[in-house]
Amino acid sequence: MSNRILSGMRPTGNLHLGNYFGAIKQFLDLEAGGSECFFFVADIHALTEVTGPTEIDKLSVEVAKNYLACGIDPAKSTLYRQSDVPEVSEITVLLGNIVKLGRLQTCTTFKDRVRNKGVPEGEVSYGLFGYPVLMAADILCVRADRVPVGQDQTQHVEMARDFARIFNHMFGKEVFTLPEMNISNPLRVPGIDGAEKMGKSDGNTIALLEDIAAVTKKVKGIPTQPEPGGEMQAGTKALYTLVELCSPPDVHTEYLRRYTNREGKFFGEMKSRLAQDIVALLEPIQQRYKSLSDDQVRDVLVQGANKVRPIAASVLKDMRSAMGLIK
Repeated sequence: MSNRILSGMRPTGNLHLGNYFGAIKQFLDLEAGGSECFFFVADIHALTEVTGPTEIDKLSVEVAKNYLACGIDPAKSTLYRQSDVPEVSEITVLLGNIVKLGRLQTCTTFKDRVRNKGVPEGEVSYGLFGYPVLMAADILCVRADRVPVGQDQTQHVEMARDFARIFNHMFGKEVFTLPEMNISNPLRVPGIDGAEKMGKSDGNTIALLEDIAAVTKKVKGIPTQPEPGGEMQAGTKALYTLVELCSPPDVHTEYLRRYTNREGKFFGEMKSRLAQDIVALLEPIQQRYKSLSDDQVRDVLVQGANKVRPIAASVLKDMRSAMGLIK
């Protein structure tokens, strides 16, 4: 039974613990579990709201280097850049001809810009409006069997399945594999300010490449309540979540016991231990990162694209044949 997994990440730069535990750790587990994994850097997706020259190439290499530094093995998984597979763009164009505007208008990405952020509908780019079509092409071009997604991302996979089903029915051929959703509840790593989610725009992250001295300073600055016991305040809860993620299980258990029993003031000690454990997690990642050159990473991306392109070319050929473009 085929078990081909696909997942992508936009090249936003400065990956942090939220990215690691929310996505990359899951990728590592899938790879270790023997799945046929395809991980791509979604650089074309990053252009949907472009307003001028970008550094997307640099950021794409940076993301890929972080993946490799975290342990993704190109001998086991296929790591590639979206724009290095031109078949994706042609599949997007052909697929877009069977997708109705009304369906795209239901996309939460589009509605978020128009309704929640007040962007006039006429100011939304074609790329953003057609975002679900490009995402469907990403999934369908490698004949993915499963796509790991969080609950808030299921719509895009549902759309990919719908587009594939419509295409197959319209042209009377089973051109596309209908991908299954591997629905998970990605970890929401709290910010060091006590916010529910760690995010670059909120300035509450610990980056994977964070200076070690800065890690300690940031952890010690996590806001905690004056005394342990009772309902945890946001900062204290964030501290405990980070300990649960980054420290050995017995450390979290012991500090939770001390909290419940109100055993004196120990948050400072707890933060020191957390800082040590985060450093222990990040140091090997940073060492591997430093050992990689940009040229090495580009070679990995090119090799990955070379593996993907024959698969995507086969899908594209089937599409063109079904639509009558070739015999």
